[in-house]
Amino acid sequence: MFDSKTSKIINRLGFTWILLIGFLAVQACTSVVTAQQKQFNHVEPPHWWAGMESDMLEILVHGKDVGVNTFEIKRATGVVLEKAEKTENPNYVILHLDVSKAAPQTFTIASRGKAGRIDFSYRLKERTSHERSLDQSDLIYLITPDRFANGDPDNDSVDGMNETGTDRSEPYARHGGDIQGIIDHLDFIADLGVTAVWPNPLYENDQ
Repeated sequence: MFDSKTSKIINRLGFTWILLIGFLAVQACTSVVTAQQKQFNHVEPPHWWAGMESDMLEILVHGKDVGVNTFEIKRATGVVLEKAEKTENPNYVILHLDVSKAAPQTFTIASRGKAGRIDFSYRLKERTSHERSLDQSDLIYLITPDRFANGDPDNDSVDGMNETGTDRSEPYARHGGDIQGIIDHLDFIADLGVTAVWPNPLYENDQ
């Protein structure tokens, strides 16, 4: 048997151990929760628009082992998760969403499971229409810029480029056509009845 003084010391130590164990337990739980708060590596498309022609929206989600998780849509109005399609690669999931009744909004894609707890905000933007779009009544004029018109001879030779000068008689040489040449001839193009210009890729010609 312990005397009263020894008993008091043991009681104090016991209470201290209880406090210490409790503190460590709280810390461990906090660490687990913190570890579970992750982010997807990539979501594609990063946003979408409400009122599009297709009622279905497919979202590709990329994250470490997200294929083992379950998915849920939260804080959404008119957005229904039809299916979370798993792929052969466990790091990818394709979400099939019915957005036929969805208005512009921001909702949450929630993922839970072995890969951790992941919440991601996804936005359906308001769709805006332009005053005009292309249809079958349009005539599109395809332009290869270098072969079209030389509007700025000063850029025919640029210091530091591999190829300088122009030679319109040589098929494989630079012909000097540029963006300014297109601008200078927009009236000519319009007089042909053309309603839209489609230029081949505009890039630095330095072969």
